[in-house]
Amino acid sequence: MTTGPATSSVGRNRRVIVSVMLSTSLGVMPYFFLGAFGPDIQASLGLSEVWFGTIVAGYFVGTILFSFPAGHLGDVRGPIWTISVAALGVAASLTGIALARNGLQLALAVFVGGLANTFTQPGGNAALSRALPPERLGRAFALKQSSIPVAAMIAGLAVSTVGAGIGWRWTIALIALLGGLVLASARATPRGGDGLPREVIRRASGSLRQLAPLAAAGACGSAATTGMVAFFVDSAIRGGVSKGTAGIWFAVGGVGGVVGRLLAGWIADRRFGRADIAWTLAVFWVLGAVGFILLALADSWPLRVLASFPTFIFGWGWNGMIHHATVQWNPSTPSWATGVTQTGMSIGGSIGPIVFGAVLGVASFRLAWVSSAAFMSLAALLVSLARRRTEANGGSLTGSAVSGS
Repeated sequence: MTTGPATSSVGRNRRVIVSVMLSTSLGVMPYFFLGAFGPDIQASLGLSEVWFGTIVAGYFVGTILFSFPAGHLGDVRGPIWTISVAALGVAASLTGIALARNGLQLALAVFVGGLANTFTQPGGNAALSRALPPERLGRAFALKQSSIPVAAMIAGLAVSTVGAGIGWRWTIALIALLGGLVLASARATPRGGDGLPREVIRRASGSLRQLAPLAAAGACGSAATTGMVAFFVDSAIRGGVSKGTAGIWFAVGGVGGVVGRLLAGWIADRRFGRADIAWTLAVFWVLGAVGFILLALADSWPLRVLASFPTFIFGWGWNGMIHHATVQWNPSTPSWATGVTQTGMSIGGSIGPIVFGAVLGVASFRLAWVSSAAFMSLAALLVSLARRRTEANGGSLTGSAVSGS
């Protein structure tokens, strides 16, 4: 007699995970499709590289400005409302990009996409933390964050398939229709979709001090990652690899990033479900730093290929784990906590390519990879500080998440 309810619970949890994955993937579509069709968009709208780069930066500006308020709204209104708003906002952004006739219209549409994306992480984290037991959150967050590189691969494939046939405008317009799918999926998410009492949210402000080092660690880790993503293909080409080979190499690296995220989730749930997640994060960041150092020292193409494995698996595989830590350390207000750490990661994501490019401009790729290793090492140091501060405040690093019973 217990099989029916258990099966129903498993099915419900799967629907929540799928809904969150769809929302997370859709949230980054404006950014990835803007990059994938960048040359076509620039030529069509007559944009210079500087102007186009400024427009792309507007996506991150929107994310930085609104991540914290979006996290607060996520707890007030609940995950279903949050994911629904994100779906509508991203669909509007993609539609605006497809219809843009000049740089200003494109900039506005991209900025809206950045704002809308700020709702995907708080809404998704809250939905998962309410629906799943703590021992399954590691894998759930790994799947959620793995949908981001999947979105990048979809954008890349769209250029040479659908885009080659119907052009960038109609391709992006078709992707906007996914907003309806995400909206329907969010509205069908069962139970646990209401907001939290305001007094609970007000009490959460006391945990800001223990979240700040975690947000700073995420900023450093993101700075290293986005710098790598922005310049990895360029580094391969300058090292003597053809464009086609460099693209395949980067695609394989993206798969490595997914593997790293799934590995982190498996570690959290199967091997060290009750262990200190801060140490696991620190290990990933240290191994990522080792990968960057190996890239800096590699003087041949085969050695660079070998060095890229720890760089992508560990240096790009920690993203789900930091969201897991955020919710695990602040189970009462997961959306609010996500807004705090997401702000840090957005700041790091925006400055990473700038720092990498600046170092590359005055020195070389060798020193630029070293700078990425320094960011990763600092992230490992800061997450250790976050652990100590949580313990000092009497917090638990292994607290259970809020369950939507």
